[in-house]
Amino acid sequence: MGGELRVLAGVAGAVLLALTVCGQAEEAPDGVTPLMKAVAAADYGEIQHQLALGAEVNRKDAQGRTALFYALEARSPRVVDWLIARGADPDLIDGQGVPLLERAFKTGELTLFKPLLWARAPRKWSATTLRELDAALAAANKPFISTLLAAHAGVPVAEGARQSRLAYLVTQGKSEALGLLLEGGASPDGTLSVPVEKAFAQTVRNREFRESLDREKGITLLMLAVAEGQLGCAEVLMAHNARTDLLTAQRKLSAMQIAVTGKASPEMLQVLLGKNPEEEDRKVRVEISVKKQQAVVYKNGLPAMEVPVSTGKPGFETPMGRFVVTDKDTMRMSTIYTFACMPFFMRLSGSEYGIHAGEVPKNQAASHGCIRVPLESAKGLYDEVELGTLVTISE
Repeated sequence: MGGELRVLAGVAGAVLLALTVCGQAEEAPDGVTPLMKAVAAADYGEIQHQLALGAEVNRKDAQGRTALFYALEARSPRVVDWLIARGADPDLIDGQGVPLLERAFKTGELTLFKPLLWARAPRKWSATTLRELDAALAAANKPFISTLLAAHAGVPVAEGARQSRLAYLVTQGKSEALGLLLEGGASPDGTLSVPVEKAFAQTVRNREFRESLDREKGITLLMLAVAEGQLGCAEVLMAHNARTDLLTAQRKLSAMQIAVTGKASPEMLQVLLGKNPEEEDRKVRVEISVKKQQAVVYKNGLPAMEVPVSTGKPGFETPMGRFVVTDKDTMRMSTIYTFACMPFFMRLSGSEYGIHAGEVPKNQAASHGCIRVPLESAKGLYDEVELGTLVTISE
């Protein structure tokens, strides 16, 4: 009896060996194939042997899991690469209804999910990949962010939405997350999609600007940041070389024009001029006193130049407040007053007002709103004051 059992066992073993060599009868009762077992055991030699025999890489076990699932469980990047190279489907869903890609993300290992991402690149953004992008942004995980961006076609946009994650980050003032996306490869010159969905429009606080969203094509992220007064986002965009010369399609508006017409802060204007507000104000600033009819130039916090001025006479008062020199012209002709010459003109915050050379009666406001300085002092002042310089006008 014992001899018969040994003979039968030997025959069964021989049959199993033959079937294995032929690439057949590989399944156990639970559907686990020799390839899956080799992957789970990280037996690289056996894995290669099974692949050489033509093992089906997308065959599922009784629980709906493929060899790729076992490779993820074993934390084996090399095997993941092998299986992907041989046609393993990275987008299969296992028996528990979980996509393999989601399982790969849960490992937290870039070397495991990167091959799955790139196997279908360029991808469309999905709920899974957007969720992972948000998690990577929250953790400031730069390698994850750049990998996700590179593997997808276009900017991250949720299914059913029109505006990118970047646009939402701008209206929410999340400059750090915006910076991470830009550093990861996203373009700083993206534009809003038209028409704008209601959910996004509701995040825009500037009512006048919000009402123009559906009518104006070509609104850039920088224009959006300017209109919303999101200084931090504007700084980040400019730091990543956002273009200031782009214009909207209908009204031909630039970011600077939007800033000027919207009476943006001096700091916003400085950023658009490529300046760092804190650094600029420390280096050079100008303070003008209407009462004293005097301008003082400060350098590094100390007075460096004092010049008499003549501000607007009654009925043409010079506006008070904080301004920025937005453009300069050595010889400008007035567009309001015929033949009025304004040498060494420095425009304030894109307005019709500026500082220029002209007649300066002693201690008398005599201009039509601009700030006149004596001709002999005008060139020195013009040379000292750069674009982006802060000018404060007060009583």
